[in-house]
Amino acid sequence: MHYQIGILALLWLVGVECIAGTIQSSDFTDRSKASAAREPNYEAQAGPVFWGDAAFMRKCVPSAAPLPKPFTMYVVISPSGKPTYQTAEPMTDVAQCVLTYTSSRTYPQPKQEYVFSIELRFAP
Repeated sequence: MHYQIGILALLWLVGVECIAGTIQSSDFTDRSKASAAREPNYEAQAGPVFWGDAAFMRKCVPSAAPLPKPFTMYVVISPSGKPTYQTAEPMTDVAQCVLTYTSSRTYPQPKQEYVFSIELRFAP
């Protein structure tokens, strides 16, 4: 994942990061919608696993920090329930922190690969 972030940073330097990010986000959005259509009740099971006790959010967004911009997390979950890939769009420091805390979760086993998405918006 760090390799991908480095590539995106390099692409940004030459002015095409926005295009690459849009393609990636669109792909994950489409895959997430297809997963939800295939297993409509799975997100209700995956959401609580993603959050756990949510205590990590105090570390990722300290109360004295300004409110972060919203982002969408994407978790590709294998039929074994293990995440095979996680990313966020846009990738921010807060998103990277959330990835650190949620990347080792074990989810309920979907019938086939499932792309779980969750939008994080922050309010005072």
